Amino acid sequence: MDMKVLGSCILLEEFSETAFGKIFKAIPLKGDPKIFLVHTLNEEIRKDPQTATVVKACFEKWKRIKDINTLNLTDWQEKDGQLFYAFEYERGRLLSNLLAECARECLPLAFDQAVYLASRILEGLLSVKNEDFFYGNLTTEQIFVTFEGEVRLLPGAFRDLHSTPLKHSTTVERFTRSYPPDLREGRPVKPRDQVYFLGLIMFEFLCRETFEVPGQPFDPKARLDEARKGIGMGEGLPANLMRILDRSLNPASEGAYRDLESMKADLDELVNSGEYSPSTFNTAFLIHTLYRDQDEKEAEKDEQFLKIERKPFEPKPEKKLPRPPAQPPPAEPESPPSTFGLETETEPESRKRLFIGIGAVAAVIVIAVIGWLIFSGGADKEKEQKAREEETQKMKALEEQNRQLKEQLDRLQSETRQKEEQVAQAKTPEEKAAAQKALDEAKKKLDEAQKVVQDVKKPAAPEAKPAVTAPSPALVQPAGANSQPGEKAEEPEKKPEPQPEAQPASPEQPSQQAVKQGDFVDYVSLDVRPQQVNKVEPDYPPLARQNKVEGRVYVKVEIDENGGVTSAEVVRGPNPDHGLFDSCVAAAKKTKFSPGMKNNLRVKTNYTLNYAFTLKK
Repeated sequence: MDMKVLGSCILLEEFSETAFGKIFKAIPLKGDPKIFLVHTLNEEIRKDPQTATVVKACFEKWKRIKDINTLNLTDWQEKDGQLFYAFEYERGRLLSNLLAECARECLPLAFDQAVYLASRILEGLLSVKNEDFFYGNLTTEQIFVTFEGEVRLLPGAFRDLHSTPLKHSTTVERFTRSYPPDLREGRPVKPRDQVYFLGLIMFEFLCRETFEVPGQPFDPKARLDEARKGIGMGEGLPANLMRILDRSLNPASEGAYRDLESMKADLDELVNSGEYSPSTFNTAFLIHTLYRDQDEKEAEKDEQFLKIERKPFEPKPEKKLPRPPAQPPPAEPESPPSTFGLETETEPESRKRLFIGIGAVAAVIVIAVIGWLIFSGGADKEKEQKAREEETQKMKALEEQNRQLKEQLDRLQSETRQKEEQVAQAKTPEEKAAAQKALDEAKKKLDEAQKVVQDVKKPAAPEAKPAVTAPSPALVQPAGANSQPGEKAEEPEKKPEPQPEAQPASPEQPSQQAVKQGDFVDYVSLDVRPQQVNKVEPDYPPLARQNKVEGRVYVKVEIDENGGVTSAEVVRGPNPDHGLFDSCVAAAKKTKFSPGMKNNLRVKTNYTLNYAFTLKK
């Protein structure tokens, strides 16, 4: 195990990563062994004095709080240039990791699970509503779900960072991208803002997407209308759920929630109605479905962590060496009596002078040889230095060219996506024809730009000889290219040519090389997601009606590059189903989609359809 010491704790292993830094499992360096979590803050927060002051002030407030609905703070430290804090540990996952795993498994949260989680989070907020440093911290990275299905708040120390010099950094922008417009201007966070933050999380639960779409103009009203009609292939939200989202995410409206208590009343009404009433067990079942057997494995690993020998990690005290006793100064040797130059040199002194003379001659010879070597190699080194400088200049020019091409490609892809949305939203045949024409032109420009990118980034053949024509910007100029007419080009040394450094590729470059027409790509990674062309409703089997079976059936489908369903499998539904599963699979296989697109290529993907069965008229 790769462990290291940080302050007074030993970091065991990485637990998760958030916008503000990594979270590790740790144990104390001394005292009783107990596992806790350590959140190390990134360099942007540590290096900015004003931001660090805000964070430390919140640490001190957090230390005074002990609440059953939170993961309580143990301590915080600033040591060796690191700013970090430690808090309680339970086996489970951050809600952000839980939602990401749901997306990978194509297993979305059911409406009842979304309402239940929002209700439990709201109860936690009410429990600590008098602690102001909780305001403005509500994201999925600040919520913890245990393997037992319990929900805990992680009171972040990041309140009011939007009013610090870091407000325009990518870190804080990711954290505050869905703040209300008046809060983004820098005003302090107030208690009423918690209603908005809880609405953001509930929107993400129900729609599987964040409220604000990155890279697009933010229109809250239009986004709520999308949720009402259905986002992507998801169905539109019921009126009772949309009522809560409207009142929480539209603070300027007349019926907007003014406090958490009024929002809780509506959530409690949904839970008590029986339509949205899961239990802690349902949430525990979900997390164990996503993280199979990991609870038991982590329990075994935690037991091993508690048994590690901590002495090797303790800093060893410096040994102070005893001072040596003072030594008397050495006695000066008696000088031999002077002979006034009358005595001749003895034999040993003659040999000594002979050896000194030979050594001097040898030193002169060595210096002469070294000087000759340096002088003869100076010309080659000068040429090599000049070639390296030329190569560096060409690399810089290529990097700038790649950057400009990337910006152009990003802009064209964004325009293409907007045109595709305009085609999908067109209502009349005239509007659809005009939108389709604009889309074809945008795709043509995108294809041309992608060909340019591929031509520029196409590597040279490894055995190709230097061409007579001007070299490509991506290649290093061969030796002798700068020779004047009539001069004989110098023969290049027979040495292996150095490989050029890898150029910084655009985000699209790896996928362009890896993805081909008809390849499989995850639904969340698509550039253009498939849309239902025809929606086939499943039959309600008579046996299911007779046994009064109700609920939702989730069917995972594989969609080919032409939009057809190649396979369908039920991943969740009532048990026993009394024929509901077969009916849903048959309907799913008849469903037709528009093709999914990645890098302007048709690809295969998957998605989870859901069908609702109810006996109510």
